[in-house]
Amino acid sequence: WERWVPPEGTPLETFTILTTQPNELVAPLHHRMPVILPPGAWESWLDPGESDPRRLTALLRPCDSAVMEAFPVSRAVNDPSNDSPACARPLDPEHVPGADGLC
Repeated sequence: WERWVPPEGTPLETFTILTTQPNELVAPLHHRMPVILPPGAWESWLDPGESDPRRLTALLRPCDSAVMEAFPVSRAVNDPSNDSPACARPLDPEHVPGADGLC
């Protein structure tokens, strides 16, 4: 992330999300996924003295799908103005389109 202060003086904070190919869990949902570093890689990734790009690039791989979970959520997640923990709550199967075998 970075904070930039333009001449007008209003700070602008920005960040980048690095993506990679999807793992087995995400592949049916999307053609890419965020890089999720395992805790054992945090120190290497954040080390300002690390200068070997090959070592860092090797960390940019799909997360192990065994440590992830997928479940339907509200379509409210598609609108960035919806900033609520409710967006990440699993939907009741009775409210999931197609859950009853109907489209």
